[in-house]
Amino acid sequence: ADKIRILSFAETYEKIRSNNYGKILTYLFVLQIAVNISSSYFNPFMLTQMRLHYWAYMAMLSAMALSKAIAMPFTLKLIKKFGLKKVLIGAALGIGPLPVIWLFAHPYAILVGGLQIFSGFVWASHELAVFLILFSEIPEEDRTSVLTEFNLFNTLGIVIGSLLGGAIFSGFGQNYSGYFAIFCLSSMLRIASVLMIPDLGTPIKKAGLRIYYRTLGIRSGSGITRPIITNVDEE
Repeated sequence: ADKIRILSFAETYEKIRSNNYGKILTYLFVLQIAVNISSSYFNPFMLTQMRLHYWAYMAMLSAMALSKAIAMPFTLKLIKKFGLKKVLIGAALGIGPLPVIWLFAHPYAILVGGLQIFSGFVWASHELAVFLILFSEIPEEDRTSVLTEFNLFNTLGIVIGSLLGGAIFSGFGQNYSGYFAIFCLSSMLRIASVLMIPDLGTPIKKAGLRIYYRTLGIRSGSGITRPIITNVDEE
């Protein structure tokens, strides 16, 4: 705690702008906009357009959460073997087409369930890769200020994406055409954001790495949200 430096907004922004980790934070900001164009509409799409029963809807959310938990240790092995950038790019490319695929999943229940499991795997890979990138790239003494400022822009991305998605959905009449428009736009922007991912060094080679966190909420269209990172042990 004695090492932590409290930086001003301007100082923090300059560090983000001039360092490699600023590129990954910019990518995450753009991705947040892309995701939130459509993420608020997955639940009503499943319940109204796809006409899922509530038990089936809850089973889908549970399948995604379970697949994320299973995917975490496999993702860490992939990161050690292929490196952070390749795993992050692979996960981002998996996240990209998900909204469009949903448009064609109905009424195939097996496809819907499989899509949720796949979604859990790619989101788990993405979240773990991002977590490790942020803790390896951002100096410990600056991390509090940098991530605090990033959370501000991250929330701004949620607002921008949600307002844009809402405007498009309303403009198309709040029906299937509206879902089609925002899901397609979200997918295109997600895939385009992959081009912003910078070089991120070498794979992790440490023998032991344990990450403990608890989840406070999930969203069917954007993975697990609101995690509290409680500890990281490196052996």
